[in-house]
Formats: sequence, structure tokens, C-alpha cells
Amino acid sequence: MLARTEKNLQIIQKWIKNDFPNAEIFYSPVDIKNEKQVIDFVASLPSDKTIEWVQCVGLGGGTVTVKDDNPYITIENISPELVEAEVTVLKDTVAFLQKLLPIFKKQKETRVVIVSSMSAVRSVPGGAIHNAAKGAISRFANAAMIELGKNNIFITDVRPGGVDTGMYDTKAVQESIKPMAVSYGYDWSDENGGLRLAPPSSVGKAIAAILSSEAHITSLNLVARGQWPHEGS
Repeated sequence: MLARTEKNLQIIQKWIKNDFPNAEIFYSPVDIKNEKQVIDFVASLPSDKTIEWVQCVGLGGGTVTVKDDNPYITIENISPELVEAEVTVLKDTVAFLQKLLPIFKKQKETRVVIVSSMSAVRSVPGGAIHNAAKGAISRFANAAMIELGKNNIFITDVRPGGVDTGMYDTKAVQESIKPMAVSYGYDWSDENGGLRLAPPSSVGKAIAAILSSEAHITSLNLVARGQWPHEGS
């Protein structure tokens, strides 16, 4: 597992060990924006094992400051800093894949899962920059899938809808989400049960199914039951 913050990696390692005590779970605190750290990590990968890659990257806490930690911002309030931060997510994904490609091309077969978002294909009011950034990741995954398939590098684009990761805990984000549901004909008022969010485990189970499938699953959309299931703008 890779992430910038070692404390968070330790927490996830402990979670996994609680459910799978015999699993071998290792982590490296790597900032994927730091080219030397990435190069050193890739060089450390074992040559006697098949390397697969699951990429789930976004704007973590502290990456960029937005009011009320709310990524759903009207167009007139989008800052240049937010645009640059969102574009950087694509840059990091491309750069990391470039570093891994020499390994992947030597392998008999490689499976790659890139987690983008349903925001890549279903637009929402207040989501202009968020939709654009996730769309860029999704389109990159699709183009890379076509280009690298001949090398037996099988890429899957996983697009989750709203997931209960903590991003939706603040009142400001919740109030931004409810009108989006209304625009698709769904009532997420408090009186009707509030937000419909999928558990993070649902994304993990989908990725596990992709990695173990005998087929190449090219893309997968998933939303919580009761979350609007629209797959296009």
C-alpha cells in the first residue's frame, strides 16, 4: 500500500489484519508527486512476483483548501489552485503508470484497476471541476486500456458513486448533495432518510472481483441502493 501519511497506512493495515490475520500486508509512505520516492519504490518491487496495481487517488486532506472541505463548488467560485490540484491527480496517475510499465510489459499478464468516479459520467450542478477531473482520469484509463491491451495489460476503470468515506460528513457537503439528488428525481431530505452512500467495502469487493475474474472487466459502475443510478449526463 502506498500513501503519503504513514499513520493512515498503519490504520488500514490493522483493519485488514483484523479480518485476515494471515495476510501479508506491507506499506510504504510514498508521495507519488516525489519522483525519486516513486523510482526508489518501483525499484524495490520483487522480481519473483506478479505485480498488479490498484490506483485510487484524489485530493486528500491538506492538498488544497476549499471552504467547508466541500468539493462541489459553483463555477464562479472555482479557484486556480483547485483547478491545478485536480489536474495534478491526472498527472500523478500518468507518471506512476509510466514508471510501472517496464515491469508490466515483461509480465505474462498484468491487471490494473484505476478508480475514478461516477462523477466522470454523470454531471451534477456544482460539480463542474469535480466532474471534469474525474472524467479526465476515466478517459485516460479507457485510452490506456485500448493501447496496452496488446501487451496483456488489462486495465479496468471503476466508477463508484457517493461512498461513505467521510467526505460527506460535513453539513455543507450534505446540503450541496441534496439538490443534486433532486435534479435526478430523488428525495434525500432528512425526512426521507437523508443521503444514500455506499460502504467503502463495496468498492473493495468490486475490485477483488475484477482482479479474480477470468474475463477482462473493462469498466464497472456502482452506486448505493437508493442513490440515483444515472450513468450519463
